[in-house]
Amino acid sequence: MRKMALTAVLAGSATLVGCLLTAPAFALGVGLLHPQIATITEVANPAGGQASLSGVVNRSVNTHGADTVAGNGKAIMNLGALLSPVPPPASPTYNSPTAAASQIGTLLNYDMTQFAQQVAGLMQPGKPLADVKQAVFTYTVPVTITGGGGQPVKGFVNDTCFIDPSGAYNCLGAAYNAGVTKIIYAVYEQGAVAQGLPANWTLPNPGDLQWAELEIQSSGAGATQSFLTVQGKIWHTISLLHSGGPLGQYGQYDMYQVGTVANQQALINCGAAAGGVCTQYRPGAWVLDPKNSQGVGSLGYNQKTPVDLLAKNAIAPLESQYGADGAVLLYGKTVAPVYNPGPNNTSVAQTAVDIQQRVILPGGMFFFISRGAGGQFREQGVYGYLLNQQVDQYNVDPAGTATFSNSFVRHVVSPSQPFSKSVSLTGGYQPSGPSIINPFPAGNQIYSYLNDTVNHLPASAYVQVAPIVIQ
Repeated sequence: MRKMALTAVLAGSATLVGCLLTAPAFALGVGLLHPQIATITEVANPAGGQASLSGVVNRSVNTHGADTVAGNGKAIMNLGALLSPVPPPASPTYNSPTAAASQIGTLLNYDMTQFAQQVAGLMQPGKPLADVKQAVFTYTVPVTITGGGGQPVKGFVNDTCFIDPSGAYNCLGAAYNAGVTKIIYAVYEQGAVAQGLPANWTLPNPGDLQWAELEIQSSGAGATQSFLTVQGKIWHTISLLHSGGPLGQYGQYDMYQVGTVANQQALINCGAAAGGVCTQYRPGAWVLDPKNSQGVGSLGYNQKTPVDLLAKNAIAPLESQYGADGAVLLYGKTVAPVYNPGPNNTSVAQTAVDIQQRVILPGGMFFFISRGAGGQFREQGVYGYLLNQQVDQYNVDPAGTATFSNSFVRHVVSPSQPFSKSVSLTGGYQPSGPSIINPFPAGNQIYSYLNDTVNHLPASAYVQVAPIVIQ
């Protein structure tokens, strides 16, 4: 694969010179996985009353944290007008807690596809949740249990589902009167982040396990969700990065890789092989493929082995230490640059922009004389090139068993060049919706990123556009 040196991104593209340049098959490692999370709750009323929907956006701080509800999380306004609640069951009465959980879980699974699509629609460019990377949805149904021979008992059935911008979702499972549920939310970024990427294309936090604790209160008349502060912080980092041998840097739980050592195909992160199968996972080690001279790779392996070890050795102890009922693990699997065809058999790396903050600062006379006079429109973020990341999501039980639940693609910017822009507002003009300041050094034009007539980038190149906040 040809390498590319990072060049300044001025007009929205950079050309990789070379005849029929091909993109790398894959590159290990995922960065910027910390999602900006919207927590959404619904209390369904089987008696026919209006279900209530509420939500809070927990914004990540760069890649290292989140503001919780207690830390100035931003409430999602008019959520009930933007989403159709999941319908409640026809009757709130059940013979047993098990029957209530089973039947409500079945009904929720039936309706979640449509609801998840609605939520995902709000995460798209130009929509109210355009900067959100994942929604955590908790569904609560007040129920009455009539079995047992005594007086009817009132309780609640809850389920929590994770929704991605693609509309994909997975639910933890309906439970009766669960009370307080704690979930470890963890992200693992593989250490071999440079594998297969052009020169100077780096991703942050290689070999790190980063985690936070999500608490779901579900024993009252509804459900609330919040990220807990542990030792003064929301997000915590465990470094599992190592270096050595032919790997360079690698993470303790990076998946197996096929590479070349001494001009021969090798299976990396394998400590022993027998009968054409890797029999021992050993990070940092490698085993040559004896049949490589025939041009045929012969070693087989189980790619889930490092995930299982990570779940058992690192995630389960966190669940035990903090009394969590389970964990969600995002495992960054592959990342690949996005190239577009260029002139003369060249390939053009797709420019990407991540606008992390848009703020309007009203002038001193803003509300009295001339609306917008003396105000400023400020914008911060990064630009670089577009990478598509494949992420596998697993549910991890307290015993450390990882169960695959979902796979999705994220779009990130790498390598990233930070920018900060400020434009004075005059003549009563006030930016709104898709309005942005040109992020590149060539100018400070204000335009709609949905119709970029300045840099001629498609809307998909703007991987995040933060909502406008008036301060």
